[in-house]
Amino acid sequence: MELDKKKYKRDEVEQILDSYKQRYQSEIKELQMKIASLVEENKSLSASLVSFKEKDELISLTLKNAEKQAEKIRRDAEKRYHLEVLALKDFSERWRSYFQYVSEKYPLYGAVKNARELYENICKILGEKEDVLAVKEIDALVKATGNNNYGFNPKSKIEDYIAATSEGGFDLNEVLNPGELKLEDICKELGLIDESL
Repeated sequence: MELDKKKYKRDEVEQILDSYKQRYQSEIKELQMKIASLVEENKSLSASLVSFKEKDELISLTLKNAEKQAEKIRRDAEKRYHLEVLALKDFSERWRSYFQYVSEKYPLYGAVKNARELYENICKILGEKEDVLAVKEIDALVKATGNNNYGFNPKSKIEDYIAATSEGGFDLNEVLNPGELKLEDICKELGLIDESL
């Protein structure tokens, strides 16, 4: 069809319009389909964005709660530690008079000397160190001195004495009727009292 004419017949005009209309209608349908697809994709992305925002808020809230809980746990642990140190100080004070009594009563007895030194070291540590360091250092000190077994075991002492002094047997009559023996002499022989006293 020629478009250079100045005049067109009605049929020709309709024919030209129909051809353009058909061509553009298919393009319009393709564009409408693309627009519909983009609208659906936009809705999907918007829903995902909302979901991510909700998850982000939930994660942020969870982290804040975890930080608060961790801080609470730390404060509680510090309080417990502080209470343990106070209990240690209280224990130390209660036993101070006991150690004083024992050290005055038995000043040369080795176990008393060691207990007195341990007590003085604990008092010194409690007075100089922070709570956490004090507990750790006292624990190490007690463990280090705990290997020195100064336990009182009279049965062992008596058995050793009998083995060393008897010539073949144990005389029950001598035990029941000791005669002129003094309790102090027996304790010295058993090693319960230092002989240098």
